Amino acid sequence: MDQLGVQLDGAINLNVAAKSEKKAVSTKKMAAAGDKGEPKPELSRREREAMDAQRKAEAYRKKHAAGETDEAKADLARLTEVRRRREEAKKKKDEGALAEAAAAADDSAAKSSAKDKNKKVVLPTPTQKEVKSALINLQDSADDDFQKKWKLNGLSGNKLAKMKYAEFMKIWEDFVENGSDAEHREYAA
Repeated sequence: MDQLGVQLDGAINLNVAAKSEKKAVSTKKMAAAGDKGEPKPELSRREREAMDAQRKAEAYRKKHAAGETDEAKADLARLTEVRRRREEAKKKKDEGALAEAAAAADDSAAKSSAKDKNKKVVLPTPTQKEVKSALINLQDSADDDFQKKWKLNGLSGNKLAKMKYAEFMKIWEDFVENGSDAEHREYAA
């Protein structure tokens, strides 16, 4: 019987039980006693339908992700077709770009060779350390009259290396001013 004097069927009054045993009531015993005797509450129709819909949606998502549904199969087929078309377009673009680059290179080579022939070669003045190599190049590229004028023909590398820079500068200035474009190109090459 509870405090109001009403007897409840199946209810256990823990306070009464604790008084008879002369012990304090703990919350663990209260929770355990409540779990033992009470059945689980049933779900309402709406709650059951919501849970069923959620379960079905999750199952569909899993099947779709695994590719088992008709929609997933159609999506995968479309995706495969798109990838194939993109690869073909990329190959065509690469082939076109290569052909364009080759044509442009041929055109630019022809134009640059024509320009190079018409363009005057600018020769940088060699430094003191480059005198010997410059004189060897002059021997190879200058004509015989120029070499006889400056007594360069037949000189060895040691003789060329011992030449003073001031004397070399006179030879160099004469070559730059009076040498032909063909000689300048041969020297520069």
